[in-house]
Amino acid sequence: MLGKTHMAVGIALALAVTRPQSLPEIILASGTGAFGALIPDIDIRPSKLYKYAYRVAVYAIPFLLLLVITDLITRSGVISRIISASSISGIVAGLLLFTIICAFGKEQPHRSFTHSFLALALLSLAVWMVCKELVPYFATGFLSHILADLFNKKKVQVLYPLSGGISFDMFSAGGMANDIFFAAGCIISVAEVISLSLFA
Repeated sequence: MLGKTHMAVGIALALAVTRPQSLPEIILASGTGAFGALIPDIDIRPSKLYKYAYRVAVYAIPFLLLLVITDLITRSGVISRIISASSISGIVAGLLLFTIICAFGKEQPHRSFTHSFLALALLSLAVWMVCKELVPYFATGFLSHILADLFNKKKVQVLYPLSGGISFDMFSAGGMANDIFFAAGCIISVAEVISLSLFA
């Protein structure tokens, strides 16, 4: 699946699983879920890595700005709660661990380490060190990427470092199925945001 599709599916699954209870938390869940869904493809070809990292940043910045603005308007205290739950040493250690894991992952073959349960566990640990509240959103988004890629024809090495992989061998990465997954992810995400906002 393509990046925009992984992002849409990641947001949809993160909202459906975590059920955030306020508008700022909905934005936080959406942004972190999208980020988690995009991270596994850090292992794409080096020639495309810079462009991919740029896209991740472009997606993340609007979510952060929207979160800050919404938190200030609603005075929900989500941001202050996140900051108070974290320590400087934990944030630095978590970011360092996250960076090291991604640096290792980007050197591995596509759909191997960064598409595995081991990477999910290690990166979730790094996120936990930065802020525990973000882990469910990030992990759900990351898992959505793995699950979506299982439908592709190329095998996903989910049990890395064990050899071999799993594939449902149903669709090509950029074909019609990608468009269907993207549309479904968008529709479900919008429906979840509306539904959750009404009860926030």
